[in-house]
Amino acid sequence: MDFAGVGIAGVVFSFVVSFFPPDQLPMGSPGMYIGLVTLGIVVFGGILLIIHHLRRSSWAAPADSPVLNAAAK
Repeated sequence: MDFAGVGIAGVVFSFVVSFFPPDQLPMGSPGMYIGLVTLGIVVFGGILLIIHHLRRSSWAAPADSPVLNAAAK
């Protein structure tokens, strides 16, 4: 497993752990906490998808711009 695999595993782990409400947080319902976390993920993910869908071709990098190539090192 390379560094990218370790990073992805860490993100997936933190994503799963975020759905468990902390004991120190006073709240009425664990379902409300899970609902708010899910709503936040949907809203912020939706914003990113909308921006991606509405992107303009003028935002693209010019064809003659330098591209970093990790394999060249």
